[in-house]
Amino acid sequence: MTLSAPDGSTVTPGQAVDVPVTPPGRSVPLTWDIQIPSGLAPGQHQLAAVANYEERGISASTAGTADLQVPYASLDAAFDNVGITSNTNTNPCPGFLGFDGIGTTYSAEGVTAPGLSPGP
Repeated sequence: MTLSAPDGSTVTPGQAVDVPVTPPGRSVPLTWDIQIPSGLAPGQHQLAAVANYEERGISASTAGTADLQVPYASLDAAFDNVGITSNTNTNPCPGFLGFDGIGTTYSAEGVTAPGLSPGP
């Protein structure tokens, strides 16, 4: 089994992992550590896994992918966003990410209804 990640990422282990002979209906858990590079562009990136195996003396291969969502390029960028919007304007600008990277915000009308007000 091998795993590849976005360019600049570090995947550990970085080489193929040998999986022991596994009986039908059984599984073998595998774990990789992935360090995503600082500054990786926000958006969707792909992880790709490839398994080379032998079945009844015939070599074969299968592959799969998983999407990795990077909401911010850095930790600092995660703190410089809009977390409260008006119910009448929940998407204030193109590419709006909200506080979670997918456009979610708190309702300005909802948080002020019980008497809360913006901080200093």
